[in-house]
Amino acid sequence: MVQKLAGIIGKVYFSYEMVESYFPTLSDRLVNRMLDAISKAWDEQLSICEICPTRCIIEKDMYCTMFNE
Repeated sequence: MVQKLAGIIGKVYFSYEMVESYFPTLSDRLVNRMLDAISKAWDEQLSICEICPTRCIIEKDMYCTMFNE
């Protein structure tokens, strides 16, 4: 995630092998749908991280005031 936000890598690929190893009885169609959902969630999370003022991912070593209260 840090490399993607920093522009070091352009695209992240999710492999069906990981899904199939956890859920070996799923059909190929369902695995593909799961990968589509994972990819969409990933993109949405990154879009939020890009504009978030807390910047806990990019500035992970900096002090975070988010939980002070």
